[in-house]
Amino acid sequence: MDHIVIGLSGVTNSGKTTVSNKLKTTLPNIKVFNMDDYFLAEEDPRHLPLPQFNNYANWEIESAVDFDKLTKDIRSWKETQKSGEKAVLIVEGIIIFKRRDLVNLCDKKYFLTLPKDLCWERRQLRTYLPPEPAGYFEAICWPEYLRHREELQQLDDIEYVDGMKSEEELYSKIHGDIVNALALH
Repeated sequence: MDHIVIGLSGVTNSGKTTVSNKLKTTLPNIKVFNMDDYFLAEEDPRHLPLPQFNNYANWEIESAVDFDKLTKDIRSWKETQKSGEKAVLIVEGIIIFKRRDLVNLCDKKYFLTLPKDLCWERRQLRTYLPPEPAGYFEAICWPEYLRHREELQQLDDIEYVDGMKSEEELYSKIHGDIVNALALH
């Protein structure tokens, strides 16, 4: 295999971006598409406003993301890869496996999990723009994650990884799989 597309999904704050960034510093010819870069603008009318949160947008669902652009960018990356040249694309985001067309573009798929209390603990350390209203995690974020994870049970080619593992363990697992798939030694 000359190039590989890694799908890295999972619950918010489970280590997806951290692992992706570390892989970027250690693997040659690697690109990362972060789903966060494909969120619609805050004022985009396609967002689902949440009346109970003063019409704050639901950022945990498909309609909050320009998946058409993300999928197009992945296909474009794949088309521009040269035969014989080893290359890695990591696509990371909380709901990237919601779209079957995107799932099918990934050669390896990982889903990072966390228990709710640790997820909440980590989430409180982050700053969100726009600022997240009080109660959003409990009422929207966590239930959407549970729905998404349940939907994924239909797919048999996703590897579930415990996000409570250390950063080094998560990195080593995914790095090793990439090295093996590309026969990089």
